[in-house]
Amino acid sequence: MFIGFAVEKRDEGEGVKRKKSKPSAFVRSSLRLTLAATIGTAPLVAYYFHYLSLISPLANLLIAPLVGFIVIPLALISSFSYLLTGVYLFAPFVAAATDISLRLVRVMAQVPYADLAVPAFPLALILFFYMAFLVYLVSGRNRVLLLAPFLPFLGYLLFSLVSPAGLSVTFLDVGQGDSAVIELPDGKTMVVDTGSTGRELAGFLTYAGKRRIDVLAVTHSHPDHAGGLAYILERFPVGQLWDNGRNAYPEVMALPRVHRKLERGDVIEKGRYTIQVLHPYEGFAAVESDEYEEENNASLVLRIAEKRHAFLFAGDVEQEAEDDLDHLGKWLRSDVVKIPHHGGRTSVHARLLSAISPSVAVISAGRNNAFGHPSQEMLQILSGTRIFRTDQQGAVKIVETDNGLSVKTSADITLAKTDTVTGEMNNIRRLLMSW
Repeated sequence: MFIGFAVEKRDEGEGVKRKKSKPSAFVRSSLRLTLAATIGTAPLVAYYFHYLSLISPLANLLIAPLVGFIVIPLALISSFSYLLTGVYLFAPFVAAATDISLRLVRVMAQVPYADLAVPAFPLALILFFYMAFLVYLVSGRNRVLLLAPFLPFLGYLLFSLVSPAGLSVTFLDVGQGDSAVIELPDGKTMVVDTGSTGRELAGFLTYAGKRRIDVLAVTHSHPDHAGGLAYILERFPVGQLWDNGRNAYPEVMALPRVHRKLERGDVIEKGRYTIQVLHPYEGFAAVESDEYEEENNASLVLRIAEKRHAFLFAGDVEQEAEDDLDHLGKWLRSDVVKIPHHGGRTSVHARLLSAISPSVAVISAGRNNAFGHPSQEMLQILSGTRIFRTDQQGAVKIVETDNGLSVKTSADITLAKTDTVTGEMNNIRRLLMSW
């Protein structure tokens, strides 16, 4: 449809003599066609792959003829010759042309600002885009109507730019593990733990239009929290790595230039928000624990606060670390707590929970996990607190607003199978939502 729209109408009336095509006309026509194809597929590419290529029209103009007129014809001829004679006739030419094409693609991909990262946006914008363009075509190509497909995207972009940026935390669904992405008020991106593989974290960062991690904090070295570190470091530039100073990393792992050991008392203040380190401290040692529990008890505990609300990330601290944290009293108070140890029976005792006094508790656990997490005992301790579970609701996003905390889950924006009018209305509403 978009390519057809780009094709010029020519006067083909009787007695009209067509002019011979000039090279400049061919270039203009080719550029017009590739622009039309790019615009026509851009909303789908942005929605599913979360990027927009700015250089693709030029790349297609150079590479498409090379592939279409040289690589494919020569490859077909060579294939037939191989079937008849056993000789791949133009193999060197096909290999050379293919190599040139790939080199051109790599060179153009490295051009600064060759593409733009696109955060997730509502599916309704895509539906409106194609419907509005169809209206434009059937209405006789009224140029005023040509603006209509683009207006919702422009409005959504302007709304996103003028909306105040508050502290936003997404607790990811990484199975039986932990990972959270924090969008700080100054526009920086912080990650706490990577999950066991890092794939879910990488997928979400791409989904959110993130190309860089400003701070990556690893609470402790157990694989369900730090197993995806190498995967993430290979795929995203990371400004700083924070940990408790007790993690051992493979020599082959390329760590960020800034590697910061944190301990109790460290405070990072950046205007509207503050990051406090509550645990561990230099002399802390878990004396009644085995090696596994000792690692948990040495977890980095971070409290991130903005205007009126605070988030507590407690790693996998167990009894000894909790006893050591108790005396901090009011410094523990937080509106949201990430429950340690996936909501296991000994995740957090009632005294520490009372000091934290959360209104929201998030439990990161795998669906139908073999450990039975979260335990009924822990859910009972958390009674009276709003509980969100990644094993039931998927990822959980909590945003600080002027009216309090806004909570959204994956289940809230996922289309659901339904046979009722109310259910269909809810699905229509979900089309207008994004993460």
